[in-house]
Order: sequence, then structure tokens, then C-alpha cells
Amino acid sequence: MYAEVVSTLARNVKTCVLRLCPDRVCFVIMERGPASGGNIWCELTQSNIFDEYRIEGKDDRNEIYLEISLEQLSRALRTSLTAQVVKIKLARRQGPCLSVEIAQPTLTGASRTVTHEVPVSVVPERLLA
Repeated sequence: MYAEVVSTLARNVKTCVLRLCPDRVCFVIMERGPASGGNIWCELTQSNIFDEYRIEGKDDRNEIYLEISLEQLSRALRTSLTAQVVKIKLARRQGPCLSVEIAQPTLTGASRTVTHEVPVSVVPERLLA
């Protein structure tokens, strides 16, 4: 379901702010400028889409805000529809990124893991007000 939501949003907008909370995941799209179509808010309850979910934010609210390319995230999640396990982690490689690890079955019954790294920008909450 998560991959399908990301794919649907990616068809309409390029980037969004991903708001990660202890109990939900929100996609916040704030279009600016004279040709903007307005704002889009998509909220998913984490227990409905993830078997396991853990977040460790810096402040008391325990939230993380990330600016991300929906097209790149959608491309990374495309193969997750047939996956055995999907892990999404905030990582630091050459900069902050979401590391998407997808374990898929092979024809022999073994498992292979493919990792995609989607660049993100960590957004301070004060900039969203």
C-alpha cells in the first residue's frame, strides 16, 4: 500500500515533505507560486502499512521531517510489491538518504537483497510553519 500511495503522489508532484511521527506517516505537499494548485496532505497510520516501525526524533514530539523526491522514492519502491521484506532507514552516505532494502525471492528459493538510496534533505520543523 505504501508503494502505491507514493506512486500515485509521484504522478502529480515532484517533491514533498515526509513527516514521520510515532504513529503515522504524512506526505505534505505545499505548492508555492502563482500557478500552484494548493496543498495536499496524505496521512497513513503506520500500523496499517508497516509490520514493524520505529522512529527516534530529536525533540520531545519525536518527529522527523524530510524533503524527498517522490519520483525517486517511487522508483526505489517499485520492486517492493513482490518483496519478502522491505526495510526503510534514514542513513548518511555522502549526505542524508533513505536507504530502501528490498529482499526478494529468487527462482531457486533463496533470497537476494537490493538496496536503493534516495537522497533527502532534513527539514527543521521551524521552516514548515
